[in-house]
Amino acid sequence: MRRKRYNIITQVFCCLVLLNSLMNVQANETLTFGCSTGAEERRAALLFKELTTISAQIAGYKVKFVEYPWARVVESIKSGQIDGSYCVSYELERESWLDFLTDPFFITKLFFYKASDNPIKASNVQELLQYSIGVHAQSFIANKLINMGAKRLHTVHTSHSLCLLVLLKRVELMPSFAPSYDGIRCGSTIKDLPSERYFLVPIGPSIGQESHHLGISKANPQHKKIKQDFERAFRKLQKEGRLPAIYQRYQVAMPTFEHKP
Repeated sequence: MRRKRYNIITQVFCCLVLLNSLMNVQANETLTFGCSTGAEERRAALLFKELTTISAQIAGYKVKFVEYPWARVVESIKSGQIDGSYCVSYELERESWLDFLTDPFFITKLFFYKASDNPIKASNVQELLQYSIGVHAQSFIANKLINMGAKRLHTVHTSHSLCLLVLLKRVELMPSFAPSYDGIRCGSTIKDLPSERYFLVPIGPSIGQESHHLGISKANPQHKKIKQDFERAFRKLQKEGRLPAIYQRYQVAMPTFEHKP
């Protein structure tokens, strides 16, 4: 009887050791987060990347970042090939495949942008919707614009292609947010265009608001735990007062968090 009881205790102990070992391995696993191609050139995306990296370090995870065309990012998240996105805006339809952190990294208004030398004008959103508009393939904004009445949408797979289409006036407008509302600089890799034409400027009123979060793929069986770990880590950054300096370094406005850290 004693021997049987001893065996049971031994088995329970071994199970606890194994469980603890598995939890430690899980906490130190490498998570892969994606963003659309060209993220390294976008100030806000670089901010999101740093916030994700620091939160991962606090939570005990290693992270890897990849850039794909947005349509591929979405498919990779849904299939579980990557573990989520560090630069995704919240939309209700995305809750079926993403577990969003409660606190946003960034909240901003959405505007249309045109080439700085494009003479088109508009005083309201309905006038803007009559122009040709470039959007990312499988982006939520495409459906939103269709519902608003847009008829002339052109889809592309990279931010660089979208910028180029607007600069060359193949399309008149593109929707985007920017940390600074003065405009968007497309980069210096575009050939045969004078430097002053690399700049896109906002036109008309805002067409909506976006909140950007870290999103965890629901295809990952541990997505609830990963979300919990990252939320604790991000709120630790808030409590320690480390976030203002990080946001200031990227010249991006820090959102107001509704809860008390």
